[in-house]
Amino acid sequence: MKALIFLLTFIATTASAATEYRCETPEISRRQVFSKGSLKFTDQVVNGKRVLTDVSGKIRTSWEDLQLTESDGEYVGEFEITRIVENSNYNPRVYVNHSQFPEFNATTSSHGMWGEFVVQKPDGVGSSLHAHYIFQSGDHMGGVVDFECAVSSGSETE
Repeated sequence: MKALIFLLTFIATTASAATEYRCETPEISRRQVFSKGSLKFTDQVVNGKRVLTDVSGKIRTSWEDLQLTESDGEYVGEFEITRIVENSNYNPRVYVNHSQFPEFNATTSSHGMWGEFVVQKPDGVGSSLHAHYIFQSGDHMGGVVDFECAVSSGSETE
């Protein structure tokens, strides 16, 4: 019985509540490239490290304005990532107060899409975060895709 109580206490102290976020690009974002995307993930701290689980979504990018439907000139990446852990050695110069998730790569893509996902750390007050996908696709496409992330209603679990 003591072992069971210890185990339950250990689990409770090493994992925080999980929160599911849904992220969207604001309209069609234009930084280095035109982009449109949506991602969802569950965010949790496990053993002192931030972990994203059940990541899924799609990002479309192009040098030209994006149409409502996909075209041949676009770079498209679809994401189905079971679990990805933050880089605890991340030393940001630009995205201060963010966690970096390296090797955030599309699992299916038209030209290959790989990069890192940088997600604002929750402040405990709001229900929204900023996120940025710093990526490269194919031989010549690269840039930053900005996201606004909101907590999915009723998603917080213990």
